[in-house]
Amino acid sequence: MPWPPAAVVAGAGGRSLPFLRRAWIGTFRRTPCVHVAGVQPVSPTTNVCEECVAVGDTWPALRLCMTCGHLGCCEKAKNQHALHHYEATGHPIVQAYRERGMHWMWCYVDKALLDPMP
Repeated sequence: MPWPPAAVVAGAGGRSLPFLRRAWIGTFRRTPCVHVAGVQPVSPTTNVCEECVAVGDTWPALRLCMTCGHLGCCEKAKNQHALHHYEATGHPIVQAYRERGMHWMWCYVDKALLDPMP
């Protein structure tokens, strides 16, 4: 049976995504990315997108820069501070930050979804 089942995707009226996030326990396809070598253990200095807080905005999710620890809002947010941080610094890899069931890294340069750091 293919995953996700067509009935789950088609019959959920767009609500299947949270279910799929919780249910999927596989590994990501190995995509070549030379930038993974620059990933290091980092810790953010805050638990919020400070740029959004400064202008009074909110965000749906946060991304942690795996080069310097900058914490910015995701690309679904109005301000996209994590993406702007990459554009300004060239730091290529971010990791989902404190999103339940979301354990991955993303390389902006290679447009690659990567396994998280152990």
